[in-house]
Amino acid sequence: MEWMKEAHCKDDHILWFSTDKMEMALAKELCGRCPVQEECLEYALDKSIWLGVFGGLDPDERKQYAKQQGKKRHGSLTGYTTDKCRCSRCKEEMTEYDRDKRPRKTTRTWSVA
Repeated sequence: MEWMKEAHCKDDHILWFSTDKMEMALAKELCGRCPVQEECLEYALDKSIWLGVFGGLDPDERKQYAKQQGKKRHGSLTGYTTDKCRCSRCKEEMTEYDRDKRPRKTTRTWSVA
């Protein structure tokens, strides 16, 4: 991505994936002055990146923004169930969820006494 060369975070990505509130606030402040903030936000939404700070927004803010903009949250269970997305990434996530949560069929053995 050509726009990434202009990003303020191009040399230091660690700060953007922190869960520390102060570090996230610093990352958001730096993002706010970045010349490619819009491209970064769209990239995160298109690639379904729901961790870290992208485009000046933390994960919760990006999810809210995506919902407000009518954007689907691809590659997530929410994308499949709430956004009704049926792309291959959302279908895979739903299949994996079903596989993990579905009650297992047990094999019964019958004995005649």
